[in-house]
Amino acid sequence: MIIDREGLFNGNRWRKCSVAARLHAPYLLLAANGFARMEIDPLRIIAKAYATFNPRPTEKVVMGCIREYVEAHLMFLYDHDGQHWGQWDTPERLLQKYKTAEDKRSPPPPEPAFTEWRSRYPHASTEFARFPRTFGNFSEELARNFPSGVGVGEGVGVGVGDGKNICSSNTDERVCDPSNPTSTNPASDSKYKQIDGWFDQCWSGYWRKVGRKAALKAFRQRVTTEETFKQVLAGIEAQRPTMLAKEEQYRVHFSTFVNGERWLDEVATTKLSAFEEAVAEIQNKEQQE
Repeated sequence: MIIDREGLFNGNRWRKCSVAARLHAPYLLLAANGFARMEIDPLRIIAKAYATFNPRPTEKVVMGCIREYVEAHLMFLYDHDGQHWGQWDTPERLLQKYKTAEDKRSPPPPEPAFTEWRSRYPHASTEFARFPRTFGNFSEELARNFPSGVGVGEGVGVGVGDGKNICSSNTDERVCDPSNPTSTNPASDSKYKQIDGWFDQCWSGYWRKVGRKAALKAFRQRVTTEETFKQVLAGIEAQRPTMLAKEEQYRVHFSTFVNGERWLDEVATTKLSAFEEAVAEIQNKEQQE
């Protein structure tokens, strides 16, 4: 596969990715086969794309990058016979003409889902890509275990519970899921009452109010102490000028902000003019209403 230099350097979709994800992109693009598709198996990807690296990137870093590519509408995810696959959105002219026997054995993405996904761009440039239903539960696994924002390093992805399951193996998963807003488990209800109150405070001051359900689920999994809650609240306030200076579609979703621990990001020194501050304030009030 040939990498489109202009697209990689100046493409709008690549701009949505973190610096780390963009630096990993050439290796992960070239790790795909002649059809620009790859099996989403982190160990195989690392062995192929980073064979000469010392140290090699971790699974968490690689899968965090892949999740960012999916969210930026650069890669389409799908299932085939229990295996997870990713199809890069690559023009035919950039693919090598000769395809190996192994390339030809790789399963193509399902139609018409893939064509419909492609047709959503550039409309999808205003929002994160939605995972196809054919992809089963892997999209949730990807979001839970490999959050975007790979630059935060090791330690991300640790959820609520510290490995302790308050439910028995025979209990209904839906009822027992602490991140499920409709959970009827008494222990869950009492435990998450305070966290939900923290969430409401953070949500009211956030700069992009879309995807509340996903945001609440991420918040419940990651913000489990008052100290973390205060850090999140402070991060939202500190990053407000920078985020309000951007067009709304380029502001980070709250679920991504939480999953990637983006409240720890260094704050850029962005100064708004009086006019920009007024416009941003109006937009923020409209979102709250």
